[in-house]
Amino acid sequence: MKSEYFKKGSQPSNIRGTREKKQPQSKNWDKIIYLSFVAVILLAILYVVFFNTFFVMGQGVVVSENVDIKAPSDISIENYFKKHGEEVQRGDSLFSYTTMDWTKRVEKGVELREKISELESERSDIEDEIYLKNRVIQLSESRVDFYEENQAEIRQKVELDLVPSTELSAVERDLFEERTRLEEMETELTVLYNQKNRLNRRISELQDDLRKGVADQLVQVFNSPVKGTVTEIYESNSKQIFRSDRVMRIKPEESEAYIMSFFPRDDVKHLETGMVLSIEFDNGVESEGAIRDIYDARENIVEHFEQTGNLILENVIVELVPIDSGAAQQWSEFNRMGLEASRTKYGILGLDKEDVDIRQ
Repeated sequence: MKSEYFKKGSQPSNIRGTREKKQPQSKNWDKIIYLSFVAVILLAILYVVFFNTFFVMGQGVVVSENVDIKAPSDISIENYFKKHGEEVQRGDSLFSYTTMDWTKRVEKGVELREKISELESERSDIEDEIYLKNRVIQLSESRVDFYEENQAEIRQKVELDLVPSTELSAVERDLFEERTRLEEMETELTVLYNQKNRLNRRISELQDDLRKGVADQLVQVFNSPVKGTVTEIYESNSKQIFRSDRVMRIKPEESEAYIMSFFPRDDVKHLETGMVLSIEFDNGVESEGAIRDIYDARENIVEHFEQTGNLILENVIVELVPIDSGAAQQWSEFNRMGLEASRTKYGILGLDKEDVDIRQ
């Protein structure tokens, strides 16, 4: 007979438990950052490849046609009557000057240079003496220190009757003689320094005479040949200017601005006179210009360096002119401003304007 207990236990039982919540998946930020970085690099590479494949681009600067005022002969500037940025009328006085008597100046210059050379040689000898005297003084100071230490030791021994007083007297005599010799050398050193200072002053005076020259001549005035604005004044410390050297630069009132740009030699085959290029100035303003001329940067090296301040011989120079009066006015206001000029290589993107006839 089965127990009642087992009968009750045969009833179905319920098992209770707690359902675990699903954990949210964490983002892999390292992977996201890495992929973003790779994407940026790829986009940059594609951008460069795209533009190198389909565009020609060059750097440039806006320049204006100027009138250079040059010295009529070897002159010395006395005074400038106009400042940078000031407007001038035709016939206005620009600067006063004196012509230089070079024969007399050269003779005097030779004489002054010879005298300066002699004084510099004398100064060099004195500097050598000063160096040696300082070395001897250092040795003498060392001996004085030695005698003073020896004097203190012997004085103690004399007080203890370990040595006779005559030894102390001998050391004191040597110390006195060395101190006397040291004072004499220091006096001699002071004299040498004074001599050097006098030579320095004399050499400086002669150098001033050499710079100033000796020709005081009749002051003359140079007048402006055009109406315009002073854009450069080529001042020098000595105010001496040689024949045909620039003194001033004036931008005429009717001067035309143009762009001097530099393109890689391999890209020149895609450019022709009359082509219109897109231009973006450093200040963000956009414009357009037509090619007026293309030539090797090694031609007219001096001229293009004076205009732009750059000497980029591995490139080709492309000159651009405004395509309308609005662009011309805009460019004249951007004188010396940097820019980037560009155009598609094959004209397949439909981004370029039609070429113009710059002879019109």
